[in-house]
Amino acid sequence: MKLHVYLRNLGVASRRKSEELIGAGQVLVDGKPAHIGQQVEGTESITVSGQQIAATASQAKQYLLINKPVDYTSTTASFFENEHSVLELLPYQLRKSTQWQIVGRLDKNSEGLLFLTDDGELCYVLTHPKYEIEKEYVVTVARGLEAGDIKKLLQGVLSPEGETYRFDKIEKISPLNYSCVLTEGKKREIREAISLIGSRVTRLVRVRIGELFLGELVSGTYRVPTVEEQTWLNSLSKRVPNTITEKI
Repeated sequence: MKLHVYLRNLGVASRRKSEELIGAGQVLVDGKPAHIGQQVEGTESITVSGQQIAATASQAKQYLLINKPVDYTSTTASFFENEHSVLELLPYQLRKSTQWQIVGRLDKNSEGLLFLTDDGELCYVLTHPKYEIEKEYVVTVARGLEAGDIKKLLQGVLSPEGETYRFDKIEKISPLNYSCVLTEGKKREIREAISLIGSRVTRLVRVRIGELFLGELVSGTYRVPTVEEQTWLNSLSKRVPNTITEKI
């Protein structure tokens, strides 16, 4: 990530102030003057105004958004031959420097937004159904959905195994494309539910997790959260103390 963003994430200074410090020659990376726009992995020795801050880097929580392509698994390791973990999309040093957890897993045939972090408590808030964090998908189907189909999906579709699949919102984008919002994700829920009403998912792309957006992020690439997204994540972190109490 860019150095000024990294310094912001560590709490050293705002992004603008960090850029000013870099431009003034007050920031050294591995003993050399940094430059504006410089990329860092988080493993470097960094000095700001003569103060070593690398020791605090391990204490800072890490956050990444990644656009998962088809054929990658939402796991932190590859378990089978010819299988690729989404973490393989990260540079080696970044992949190895952090104990990443994946929020919002997608099956191998699905694509789109995943959130990576080493903040276990934030993971809990983002994934537990009681917090009702919305996850939005753009779903392409083989047969367009009728009004009755949409009503069933909103009310709940019962599988032969007794599992109920229920969507929170559905909006038609085009004859074969729909925006689907869920707050409680079950394994392959969208694919299974649409199959039960007589259609089939041909493409599934997650475009949003709460206030984190896929946007124009290219497939197979990653980025750090925007200022607005980081503010939202910080607001969720304020719920963590209550979460700890509930889990004990």
